[in-house]
Amino acid sequence: MDHQPDPIDNDGFDSPEECSERMSAFPQWNKRKTLAVLLSALIIEKESKRVKSENKTTRRSNIKRGPIRDHVLEFISTWSDDMFYRQFRMTREEFIELREALKPIIKARDIEMAKRSSGSAIPLEIKILITLRMLSGASYLELIHYGICIDHYEDYFFEVLEAMDKCQLLNNINMPKNETELAEVNEGWTSLQERKLGDIPFKHIFAAGDGLVIAVRPPTETELHQRKLSRGDFFNRKGFFGLIVQAFCDHVGRFLYWEISWPGSTHDITAYNQTNFLHQLMHNPLYKNSYVAVDEAYQSLSDKHHLCPYSKNQIGKVRSEHGEAEVEKLLCYNNRLSRLRITIERAFGMYMRKWGIFWKPLAFSVGRNILIARVCAKLHNQGLDKWASRESTSLSSNDQYLDGATMNNSAIAEIQPLAVQPQTDSEIIALRGNDENVEDNLDNFIRGRARENSTRDEIKDSLFNMGFRFLNRSS
Repeated sequence: MDHQPDPIDNDGFDSPEECSERMSAFPQWNKRKTLAVLLSALIIEKESKRVKSENKTTRRSNIKRGPIRDHVLEFISTWSDDMFYRQFRMTREEFIELREALKPIIKARDIEMAKRSSGSAIPLEIKILITLRMLSGASYLELIHYGICIDHYEDYFFEVLEAMDKCQLLNNINMPKNETELAEVNEGWTSLQERKLGDIPFKHIFAAGDGLVIAVRPPTETELHQRKLSRGDFFNRKGFFGLIVQAFCDHVGRFLYWEISWPGSTHDITAYNQTNFLHQLMHNPLYKNSYVAVDEAYQSLSDKHHLCPYSKNQIGKVRSEHGEAEVEKLLCYNNRLSRLRITIERAFGMYMRKWGIFWKPLAFSVGRNILIARVCAKLHNQGLDKWASRESTSLSSNDQYLDGATMNNSAIAEIQPLAVQPQTDSEIIALRGNDENVEDNLDNFIRGRARENSTRDEIKDSLFNMGFRFLNRSS
């Protein structure tokens, strides 16, 4: 007799219907065993559905944050003016003006979708407040108190920053464009010299300048590849990764020019030789009689537009050749120039102290780090402008240490890719816009390094003739 397969030899996962069909093929199989198989199949199927149900991820219902946001705005309205300023680094008046300026730029998102997501769209005021809190040094974790999802805080943060960068209200970093504006800036330096020095030996100064390093996290390999740079290019001599700023300010620390386009290892003079500021200073007839106060890092320029201090080597040489009497003139010049040039150091101090986001390395991409630094400089200028308005006095008649910040970027339409260094003299001259006469300009550039600065020497002698002294500090 042919052997028939045992109907119980199945995988145990057949449906009850399949089991029933299989049992019908075996009439000798008794009903009790058939029912046992069917019952086992039902139990297995039910257990399988239960396990699948437990393993299925259940979507958490959306948190309705609309009431939270309304409560936040209501609570902030009860703060004192001092607390509001300490939290957001600007007065209520400045905040309202900024909000109105950003309204046409930041478009409202899909309101119906926002209602389904969190109960309401995020108000523009909340977006600006969390941006200012982040710039002031707050942790992103703090932003949960403003009724937003902290997983998406960067979306709101950089949306507002980009709008601020485009905003006409903050288009406030500009070199003087005409004789009237230049005269106003010169008048400010004149009043500063009268108060500090008692005379006006530096008659045509219109700015003080220097470099600044903004600390950042090391760029990613992707960013380095895109910019054709290495990690070492961003490592500064001070021992951290950074981005280099070249900035110039007026007599109260308001930035007239601001550019951040170089990796941290770039020398100040290398960066400065690529700026539009230098091009304007050298070739714009408006500045033909003007000069700026800079430190020894810019010594190699040595022309009538740049007032640098005498170096230790120069002072030593004069001491050996002409004696202490002549050294007195050099030291006196250095001392008085330093009293003016320190204004840019004050501006950097106000800028870094006010915006707490710079108290630790910036942790975003290179492009976003540049955006943060640029917008903070513009807000710095806005702070000084509003301070002058509130005090009902002109910027040219006050010399306190202000808690403000500023920047200049209108001359640069866009931030260019970070410069690769070092650059040759020929490349530097070409960057000044005189590509057709590179060789002639290169000769003049090299000769300019070797010769003495006649403007500096004239001011040095005039200081001495005015009665200024350094060693005996008679003035």
